Amino acid sequence: EHARGVTLSIDAPAGPSELEARFVVDATGRSAGFGARAFGAQRVAAGPRTFAVHGWWRGRGLPTTPSLEAVARAWCWGVPIPDGTYDTLAFIDEARLAERPRSLERWLVTLLEGSSIGRAVEGASLDGSARIVEATASVSTRLVGARWLRVGDAALALDPLSSSGVQKAIQTALAGAIVASTLLRHPEDAPLAIR
Repeated sequence: EHARGVTLSIDAPAGPSELEARFVVDATGRSAGFGARAFGAQRVAAGPRTFAVHGWWRGRGLPTTPSLEAVARAWCWGVPIPDGTYDTLAFIDEARLAERPRSLERWLVTLLEGSSIGRAVEGASLDGSARIVEATASVSTRLVGARWLRVGDAALALDPLSSSGVQKAIQTALAGAIVASTLLRHPEDAPLAIR
């Protein structure tokens, strides 16, 4: 970051190069690796560690509406996808990771048991492999500088149970556009815009 903008070192297929920009918006999502490397922004947990065992299902009779349900030691979320698959996630706490068997596919089925989502996918098959992803609510330690800012999940990742991540991403992008415009057009108001 310098007075005229930001210089970024890029690892491109043709080799390393530098990119000059007047302003950079980090919208790289929950992983937010870009902001951590470029601006020294780290992520800190804003709640208990949470993980999602996740898979897409394909088959007949899959639900056509979203579903959210609690079972004994998890909560389950399912949503139809326009390509005809049904996306399922079973959210668990960190302690349950120790129960992980060799087959993630079988574990996902087990975690969904007792829910209407689990019953709905009984006759379906996984489209690809099941996987585990971290879903812990978190916030970036640095959100804005004189020539950069973070929006969406790069800035803060909400608890998935709130089911308002897309709404928050849009809100941060709208606020971020105002902040970026102020920093570029009215640098005298930078302290207020950054705050």
